[in-house]
Amino acid sequence: MSLPKSDASPLAGRRILVVEDMSVIASKIGQVLDRAGAEVAGPIPTLRAALKAIDKGPPIDAALIDVDLRGEPAFPLCELLSERGTKFMLLTGYELEALPAPWSGSMAIQKPFQSDDLIRAVLALLATPAPGRATTEEAPPANMAERRWNESVREGRNVIMESHILIEDSQRFRARRRKGG
Repeated sequence: MSLPKSDASPLAGRRILVVEDMSVIASKIGQVLDRAGAEVAGPIPTLRAALKAIDKGPPIDAALIDVDLRGEPAFPLCELLSERGTKFMLLTGYELEALPAPWSGSMAIQKPFQSDDLIRAVLALLATPAPGRATTEEAPPANMAERRWNESVREGRNVIMESHILIEDSQRFRARRRKGG
């Protein structure tokens, strides 16, 4: 389902930070946000670079944050954004129920997702009140088998997400060719 034509630029005037370590997925998210009229900050692939961008970069309206950045949890970035009252949404290949407290109640979208679903989720995010300060509670450590299972599920979902992106791009390309453009 596509967004209505009248909503061609539903994110106009909004600056959205993209923090995603998978380059194909990050690029596609940036394209989708750009087509919806957003000013895209990033994409940024690491926690360290994202923390620096928040600290030194221009203000953002919201952030889309992959939960796992090259094996490093992105929750310190979520804490910083919460402290500053900046809205964010988690992007994850994990089961949503696997998000640790206090992030289990955060807005999140599970990979794979369609472009229109992402835009609707970002619009919903922007319509919510800004977050308050969160306190990180340590999640109980997962056993090795559970960690391996979660990692394989996440990797599988990233592959599915990348294939959705390729299919969507291929359909868009074929449609342009049929129109002669």
